[in-house]
Amino acid sequence: MTSEPRTEPAPWSDVVVICTKCAAKLGRGHRGKTELRGEIKHALKHRGLGKRIRVVEVSCLDLCPKGGQTVATSRQMAEGRLTVVEPGADGEAVVKLLFETPVPLVEGGGKGSDRKKSKDQPALHVLG
Repeated sequence: MTSEPRTEPAPWSDVVVICTKCAAKLGRGHRGKTELRGEIKHALKHRGLGKRIRVVEVSCLDLCPKGGQTVATSRQMAEGRLTVVEPGADGEAVVKLLFETPVPLVEGGGKGSDRKKSKDQPALHVLG
């Protein structure tokens, strides 16, 4: 006898997903694990959010930016947005961007995007 599927309350309120394929291309990952995941988890724990926000690695978010790593929160994905983190951005900067800083959408982007960035542009972008 098979039981019916049911829903359960999640033990967290938000999720951050990190693309491992992007990390591997940037040399920031090894065997499917990313350095950025640990950095983000540490930054969240430091802010007292470690138990409320789950950090998950996924194989690919299908944005594939040149020279960037794709991350997103569940709220961003519900709005059809992703964040591209440039090499060298640490977990603290990513957490600040994802949860504290209002960031304007950058038009364009997409698979294989090679948008030029100026000196005045931040190292983190939200693509929609």
